[in-house]
Amino acid sequence: MATRHFSLQRGPAPSHSSAQTARAQLGLTQQELAQLLGVSRTALAMAEQGSRDLPSAAAQRLLNLLQALAALPAPVPAAVLSTSQREDLEIRLQAIQLAEYPLRQQLRRVQIKLAQARLRQQAEPALRATLLATEALAHRKLSRLAEAADAYLRDEGATPALLELRLQVLAFERAEVARLLNGPALAG
Repeated sequence: MATRHFSLQRGPAPSHSSAQTARAQLGLTQQELAQLLGVSRTALAMAEQGSRDLPSAAAQRLLNLLQALAALPAPVPAAVLSTSQREDLEIRLQAIQLAEYPLRQQLRRVQIKLAQARLRQQAEPALRATLLATEALAHRKLSRLAEAADAYLRDEGATPALLELRLQVLAFERAEVARLLNGPALAG
């Protein structure tokens, strides 16, 4: 089982003790913070639980650490891409564009076939009325066409919505990749 670290799982929260807040902000384990404060991990754990106070020297170090953290400016998450990341994103952008074309073509074909199947379904009674009762072959052919239209509508009726969803996802990804590519670049 993987080791779980409090500081890697959570950010600072109002309910945290001062030691937990420092650990969450810096991404430290109890052991690492205990070493910085000069106490044992057990002493720090008991202080975090509220069952024991930290020694005064460790409490002062913790207070100084928290004050130093509070004085720092908020980190600005800038998406600075390396050359290799930029190349990977450019390749992904091309792959997205290549993936969109066949989806658009498939969507167009399915929409045409669905429209034809709906029209065939709607026109079937009128076409049947124009046939003579003696034209059994034509009636069977018309029945097969109507059954095929029903089956296509049943099986492919939701396909346009699914294809449009895939296209929307690709469009979103394309826009986000383009936004990242237009951001600052890092040489190297």
